[in-house]
Amino acid sequence: MSRPASPLRFFVIIICLVILAEMVVMVALGYAYHHGELEFRAEAWLDALILGVIIAPALYLYQYRPSQEAIRELADTNRELAFSSTLYQSTFQMAGAGIAHADLEGRFLRVNTQFCAITGYAERELLLMRFQDITHPDDLEADLSAVEMLRSGKVADFALEKRYLRKGGEVVWVSLNVTLMRDLSANPWFFVAVVEEITERKEREFTMLRAQLEAEQANRTKDEFLALVAHDLKSPLFAMTELLKIVHGEQRKVLSVKNNELMGHAIKTGEQMVVAIKKLLDLSRIQRGVLDLRMEQAPLREIVGYALGKAAFEGETKRVRLVNEVPEEVMLRIDTDLLLEIVYNLVSNGVKFSHRGATVRVAYDAAGRCLTVEDEGVGISPDQIADLFEVKKKVVGKGTAGEKGFGIGLPFCKKGMEMMGGDIRVESAEGKGSRFLVTFPVSATGETN
Repeated sequence: MSRPASPLRFFVIIICLVILAEMVVMVALGYAYHHGELEFRAEAWLDALILGVIIAPALYLYQYRPSQEAIRELADTNRELAFSSTLYQSTFQMAGAGIAHADLEGRFLRVNTQFCAITGYAERELLLMRFQDITHPDDLEADLSAVEMLRSGKVADFALEKRYLRKGGEVVWVSLNVTLMRDLSANPWFFVAVVEEITERKEREFTMLRAQLEAEQANRTKDEFLALVAHDLKSPLFAMTELLKIVHGEQRKVLSVKNNELMGHAIKTGEQMVVAIKKLLDLSRIQRGVLDLRMEQAPLREIVGYALGKAAFEGETKRVRLVNEVPEEVMLRIDTDLLLEIVYNLVSNGVKFSHRGATVRVAYDAAGRCLTVEDEGVGISPDQIADLFEVKKKVVGKGTAGEKGFGIGLPFCKKGMEMMGGDIRVESAEGKGSRFLVTFPVSATGETN
């Protein structure tokens, strides 16, 4: 930055011009004043020249001598630079995280104390190495790929979790954040890496993951065992129930009223057990992912009609009216058998918790791709709704006529709809009935997003 013009500078310029004019006059005329007379003196021009050469530059340079203010400013700047350098070095070395600078080839340029502690190497050792030398071989490819994206300008920085190999061969997990410094010409200069050790956290994560995998395996084993038991029980129970029906039909006239009631109760219990075992088998197959779906285009009203037909006896017994309000033109791509069981379960549930003379209504909302099963029953309490579809927290309640359940019907409906890409939820209030909403995926209706 140039110094501002001053009166001294103008004075020096005037003096220089005067001396230069004197030189021109002396050279041109060759005269000098001597003893009061004007006489020719050839040496005079040499005196003027020497005087000009010595005095003029001296006076001109005098104006550029450093002032006391400039000297103080320079000293202050040097002190600030020294303080900034000391502050940077202290911050760099005392940082809680590991910090390393590396050139574009990965060679370490600077490392702080914490980085040395994480890697187990001394500073002098690391300055002879590259980050590739201490990176776990299984993590190197991902690391180099991220570095290349950073160098090419595709990303401004990157973060990843990787493993270092410490000096003794021990594996240490770190969280790595890297950015690229560029010079004044915006060319890549060097990398800055901030490293935090996360070994303990990763060990906790791995422990939780192992526990989760073991629990899932235990659940699969349990489901397989239940499926095996249910399969082995289904045939004998079915056969026993059918035999009881035959015996009851033949001996009804000779049995007492009480014994007829007991026989009827035994037959009804057997039928309920067969149905429960079938649901258990289907639920087990859904959970294990071995239930084969047969997706096909089918009329929804017809499926609902079959479901209401299966529940007709239950409805007639309690004088509960079953209404099918699904439009005939609705076609869905679904597994018809699975959806039939789901709708039947929901309708049967509605009958179970309805009083005599009530209505269970099935309708379809095309805008929401939603089938609704609505009853006028006792409703569900808020604390039960949260666990209504959970297998592990079976919600079992007696119907209005004392009907018993096994608590697996609604979980079966939930899993079945999820398997077909849909969902099911419930809206209910105690004393006002329940409304189950079965939502179908876009793919089932043939619509497009």
